Amino acid sequence: MRKLILAATGLACLAGISFSIATAQVDAQPAAEVTHKIGLIDMGYVFREYDKNKILNEELMLELQEAEGKMKQMVATLQAAQQQLKQLKEGTPEFAEREKKYAEMTTKFNTDQTMMKRDLQKKNAKITHTIYQEVQDAVARLARHNGYTLVLRFNREEISSTDSQKLMETLNQQVVYHRNGDDMTDVVLDMLQKKYDKAKPTAGSTAPKKSPVKPVSGTSQGK
Repeated sequence: MRKLILAATGLACLAGISFSIATAQVDAQPAAEVTHKIGLIDMGYVFREYDKNKILNEELMLELQEAEGKMKQMVATLQAAQQQLKQLKEGTPEFAEREKKYAEMTTKFNTDQTMMKRDLQKKNAKITHTIYQEVQDAVARLARHNGYTLVLRFNREEISSTDSQKLMETLNQQVVYHRNGDDMTDVVLDMLQKKYDKAKPTAGSTAPKKSPVKPVSGTSQGK
């Protein structure tokens, strides 16, 4: 009887050891490695060439010119009021009245100028934010379609030895080498242009369709 108990105990211990070893082997197995694929985009180029960004900035520039024209008129009015004030004798009721009016005009001018700059800055920021979100959405769609796990910004302009500022910018960027197929700039820009063109209101037009995502050409070719 004692031998049977000892034998059963030994088997239980062996089973426990085997289970522990099997569990340790499972836990020690490394997770499946994710194959990373890196894409590149020249954001500056996209912003410069995207038609929607061009048009919105042109409209903002016209608004700026109109505001500057109004400010110039106010400056001319202030200058004329100042000249009239100089022709009056200090201490007289007329001088005091004109001086008060001039001070009010100056305060209004400064307030209007500050509000104008703030309004234009907000509109410019809104344009930049809108365009960036559209670029980001296009990049995400293209990345998912082509299996990119990371997209970096870079400047694809050729290095110029005569422009010290651009030379330093190029030397400071993270990307030193890339293949032609890693650059998704042109494809992203094409996606944005087509979507913007379809969204333009035209006579008898229907709701714009979602533009298909194109693969980045030449992904297997080295630079």
